[in-house]
Amino acid sequence: MELCLYNDFVYDLPFDDALDLAARLDGSAVELVVGDRLSLSPERVMELLGDPAALASYRELITSRGVRVAAVNCSAWALESAFGDELAANMKAAIRLARALGADKIVTVSGCPGTPPTIKAMEWMTVRWPRNYFEDLDAQWNKVVALWTDVAGYAADHGIRSIAFDLHPLQVVSNAPALRRFRAQVGPIIGANIDPGAMFWQQMDPVSVIHALGPAVHHVHLKDVEVYPDNLAVSGVVLTTTPQEEPRLRAWIYRTVGFGRDESFWGPFFEALRDIGYDDVLSVVNRDPYLPPDMGAEMAARFAAGLLSKNQEKVAH
Repeated sequence: MELCLYNDFVYDLPFDDALDLAARLDGSAVELVVGDRLSLSPERVMELLGDPAALASYRELITSRGVRVAAVNCSAWALESAFGDELAANMKAAIRLARALGADKIVTVSGCPGTPPTIKAMEWMTVRWPRNYFEDLDAQWNKVVALWTDVAGYAADHGIRSIAFDLHPLQVVSNAPALRRFRAQVGPIIGANIDPGAMFWQQMDPVSVIHALGPAVHHVHLKDVEVYPDNLAVSGVVLTTTPQEEPRLRAWIYRTVGFGRDESFWGPFFEALRDIGYDDVLSVVNRDPYLPPDMGAEMAARFAAGLLSKNQEKVAH
């Protein structure tokens, strides 16, 4: 396992400086985010794919620092309410860009179509009530399966070995059972992105998820969470619309790795990944409202690298 930088959260750094930061971490990889407002737009992706010279220059910008693209993350597109041909086209463009940059993995979310007739927003039911709202669930699920069956086939034909879904609320695939069901229908190219930060606040156990999914674990984000018990006691975790910029008003906030859970969690977490044979990147994602993004990334990398070293010594003995 090696550390990797998720480039989108260092929003205050030019891309050149973000690559320099990636090179300073105890690894040499970047998870390149496309489709988000702070990253490569769909239009820019198409420009690069249509201009060999521009693409070569962009690739040289990355490789000249001794950094490789470990994965292309295109989660933003799957969050759009428009679910269909446009989403599939954007995903296919991201797949072509990934291969052009030497990556064979896509990180994303399953997405979720709205329900007819308006289809203005994602609308995946999470509580079995009221009953009449569940008439469209099978139709929604089947629509997502059909789209990803098409995209997965395209990905495989273009040399992509993995499409890793972030198990996040609002998505059709948001937990381990759903991932297993979806993978059984679409194929083994579909896997999970294990993001402990997104699991903690839902009261999921990331180590249990790792063991439940085994070889279906295709990617890992390193992100932590701090819980404010007094706020949690009165607000719960379902309604989480208070901005991260007002952390003391929230039930939980994202933190730099090591500032939410200590070694007693992260040590077994890395051991669980080794147990299932995971030997790929650990992508540092820092959304801590209390630390500058670059400082948080370096602190997270030092913390993780130290534990990985201890874990490796334990395995060796």
